[in-house]
Amino acid sequence: MTYITMAGEQAPRVDRLELVNERGEVFDIPSNMGAWTPNDWTASFWHKGKLDLSGAIKLRLPLQPAREVEARLEQADSGASYAELGKTATFNGLSVTAIADRVGDRARISLISPP
Repeated sequence: MTYITMAGEQAPRVDRLELVNERGEVFDIPSNMGAWTPNDWTASFWHKGKLDLSGAIKLRLPLQPAREVEARLEQADSGASYAELGKTATFNGLSVTAIADRVGDRARISLISPP
């Protein structure tokens, strides 16, 4: 299972996202749960099943225009901040860091946004 949580403040609400592997295959991940106010939102996205996300991948937010963050699965030595743990992108005041981890023979990418 792939599980992603995101939150935004003063940013457009996201109801689905796309993961693109290095071969260009696109995996559409819908929002399965969310909450929002006029200024803030939070959403959970999950996909049950295997995703081929080895090597360089992209997280695409299908907004107008679309926003894309590139990531590569690498182990972090340590981290004192989110940005030290993985690739971080900021748009309209929303920062998202992709943190990769291995669980057994599978990869896990956690998308973290500072509170």
